Amino acid sequence: MWFAYELNRRLAGTGVTSNAVCPGFVPAAIGVRRDSQVAEFFFLQILPRMPFARSLDEASDSYLVAVTQPKFANVGRKFIVDSEEKESSEESYNGEKARILWEKSLEWCKLA
Repeated sequence: MWFAYELNRRLAGTGVTSNAVCPGFVPAAIGVRRDSQVAEFFFLQILPRMPFARSLDEASDSYLVAVTQPKFANVGRKFIVDSEEKESSEESYNGEKARILWEKSLEWCKLA
């Protein structure tokens, strides 16, 4: 959230915006990174059958909606969940922490 909001602030006046998108709970995206075969099985075979879980295709749709729906055109510093704008946490709007994360990210990636 901080990174998306800080990117939006830095893009001000360019005609480009940045938003945060929540794809929901996507067990397949998590399962492939598990070290344990039991955990991998759980994330790839059990959790995807839960009613709250989303497939990779459904998760991808969340991002497509955010970039193609006219209601999000020219809108920045928003949190988009299930095709709707939602309030993110109060902490997510902390501009100082967003700036620090941005600077640390540049440092970690060895970028100027």
